[in-house]
Amino acid sequence: MIEQLGRYKLTARIATGGMAEVFLARAEGVQGFTRTSVVKRLLPHLAREPAVVEMFLNEARLTGRLDHPNIVQVLDLGQTNGHYYIAMEFLDGRALAEIRDAARAQGGMLPMGFVLKVMAESLAGLHHAHEARSEDGAPLNVVHRDFNPDNISVTYDGRVKVLDFGIAKSQGAVSSTEPGTLKGKYFYMSPEMVLGNPLDRRADIFATGITLYELLCDKRPFEGDTPNAILSGIAYGTPISPRSLNPQIAPELESLILRCMARSPNERPPTAQAVKDELDAILPRVGAFGSAEIAQLMELLFPPGDAERTRINELRKIDPSLPGQSLIAVTPVEPLGTTAKSADVAKLKQQAAPKIKPPKPPSKPLTSKQKMTMCGVAVGALALGLVTWKVILPIVNKPPDAATARLEELEKVYKAAPDDAAAADKYAEGLLAAGKEDNAEKVVDKLLATKDDARAHVIKGDLFLKHRFGTKAMEEYDKAIKLEPNDATALAHRGRMKLAMAQISDARNDLARALQLRPSDKQLVLEVADVEGRAGDWASSLNTLGTSRFQRDAEIHTLMGLAYYNLQDDNNALKQLLAAEKLNRESPRTQLYLGFVYYHQAKPERAIESYRNAIKLTKTPDTYSAQAHDALGDILLGQNDKAGAKSEYAAAIKDDPTIGSKEKLKKLE
Repeated sequence: MIEQLGRYKLTARIATGGMAEVFLARAEGVQGFTRTSVVKRLLPHLAREPAVVEMFLNEARLTGRLDHPNIVQVLDLGQTNGHYYIAMEFLDGRALAEIRDAARAQGGMLPMGFVLKVMAESLAGLHHAHEARSEDGAPLNVVHRDFNPDNISVTYDGRVKVLDFGIAKSQGAVSSTEPGTLKGKYFYMSPEMVLGNPLDRRADIFATGITLYELLCDKRPFEGDTPNAILSGIAYGTPISPRSLNPQIAPELESLILRCMARSPNERPPTAQAVKDELDAILPRVGAFGSAEIAQLMELLFPPGDAERTRINELRKIDPSLPGQSLIAVTPVEPLGTTAKSADVAKLKQQAAPKIKPPKPPSKPLTSKQKMTMCGVAVGALALGLVTWKVILPIVNKPPDAATARLEELEKVYKAAPDDAAAADKYAEGLLAAGKEDNAEKVVDKLLATKDDARAHVIKGDLFLKHRFGTKAMEEYDKAIKLEPNDATALAHRGRMKLAMAQISDARNDLARALQLRPSDKQLVLEVADVEGRAGDWASSLNTLGTSRFQRDAEIHTLMGLAYYNLQDDNNALKQLLAAEKLNRESPRTQLYLGFVYYHQAKPERAIESYRNAIKLTKTPDTYSAQAHDALGDILLGQNDKAGAKSEYAAAIKDDPTIGSKEKLKKLE
């Protein structure tokens, strides 16, 4: 049954995100006029959230004002039967992130000419957005805030488009960002975004530098095992020289990349057009590359028989008014030859990735939540520390003897029955846990060649995630869940990944389903409570914790205390935190929250004692000790002890400079 939404017939759902569903659709007009379109529909349960609806409508209003060949065209904004939707032009192509991954899968990197040309084209669109004005001629001061390879589309016929202005900020738009919230993919955030400082277009210039570095060096400039480590690198780290990773990068190109990634916005190129101009000047020296060469490379990486390309073409045929025909003709691409123009493309498979040197660790710690208020949701997110790649992929560098023996036993069982899917899955999981990714991949690939096995897809997803191929990892988790909708492991892995991508609603659904299937998993209890708190639903968080099987657990009591605290029930918060303290007297987090509660109960001496305990119990300076110092400073300032307050704020800045103590200290100096 083809669903109707306004004048659009939704022929197939092609993607679902944390905020909206994306459909392939057909726009109908007079006298049989039709056009393939893409319709983004706000998820039904979010249509009741005014802030979410405003963000969704802001994307349409803003993008609708942008008219440029390098920006996806918005065709319509509508509401039908309570459904909000945006209709956009259909782009027959792939995201730049997928193109990058496809080149890696073929054992190479994207040709430099391709990278520079695609980025130059996307910068033209970005500059148009930055320069956009309102109807009365006033600058809108647009900042995309999520400019990265996932939001740059390249069509099979060689066109380049910038996508997804969903979290873009413009002057006059209603802000959907609360204090302490980071928006966008954190790999591409600028230092000012991380630190909660004011933003302008130069934040997108920083993301441009990150993207150029990644595509030309086959490595991100700032990496780490957790989001906090990555954000710390962005704010304080120094990337490895691009030329040391890829000697083919010319000095002037390296200079441009590093200037784009300058920590201070004043040291970056002032506009996207300025970056484009420099890329255009460099491009002829690395070989002519235009839309025809882009199309040739797309044909090489995604031939007509490509599974995703075939899938979309088949979905387009669902349209009953178009028997066997496509709506939009794609320019035919001639086979790759040996002409000078296609030389870079022809070398793709032979181009080896440069050797990667390990990055230097950042010199200062950083949290992913900035300017956090004492009662904010961010406290819970930081305290739990649940969404890390380590949770998704626990890697044991050197298994203990027992683990080695267990792996050997799994190997024996597997070799005795190599066609047994369960034996293969367990052996591959053991190899992955032991850090033997290559061997695990061979076992999984062999199994998947003969059987579509859900657990094998999960392991394959974990392998992709290990190598930071997030899109491919998600595809594998989706395949696993399609095969086994009640596979708790697949649901948990996908939920954790979505949470790391800030897709809160989807993450909550997946993790909650996993917990229903595995109610005795304490880690899942904590994760579900965490994501409910992140969504601001502390009542549900409290219910999840209170109905769990772990009523005599210090972590459960601590998080119940946090939930009660955010529900402004200080008495029950204190009861839970004292129970946690009784079970574990060494937890700085429990002491920190006790300090918050005592302070709200107007018991400053007890609060001071708890804050000092939190500082004492923190083994290495981090956000717990910083928050405790900052709170102590507030108390002392209220007691007119300015010298003591200054000392505590200075200590907080030393432990974690991102929590807002700097501003307080400046006011006292």
